[in-house]
Amino acid sequence: MIAVPVERDSLESPISTRFGKSNWFALVDGEGKITFLTNPHGGGAEVLRWLSEQGVEKIITAHIGPKPHAMLREAGIRVYDPGTERTTLPQALTGIAENLLEEITEANLHRYYTDKPKGTS
Repeated sequence: MIAVPVERDSLESPISTRFGKSNWFALVDGEGKITFLTNPHGGGAEVLRWLSEQGVEKIITAHIGPKPHAMLREAGIRVYDPGTERTTLPQALTGIAENLLEEITEANLHRYYTDKPKGTS
């Protein structure tokens, strides 16, 4: 299962820059079926536990901090960068299917985490 924080419950939605505080998550099963779920938590570890309970194995996100990244890594959930934060859900899913997305690891996390999401001043 792949989870993608999205701005709205739409197939053409851009990826949300608010990872754990995103209002919506698109969950994609192994057969490509997409289900939109409202985030039942306001952020923090509860969101990470909830995603794990949903069977999520991969997350595509434009912004993630060191603490949630470490928690996801400990849970065995891999995190991928969509390329730009204005990537839409279909673009991100094509990227992961074609192995074009870079995995965010402990070694390169500094490139994906700042006090502000990528592309803002």
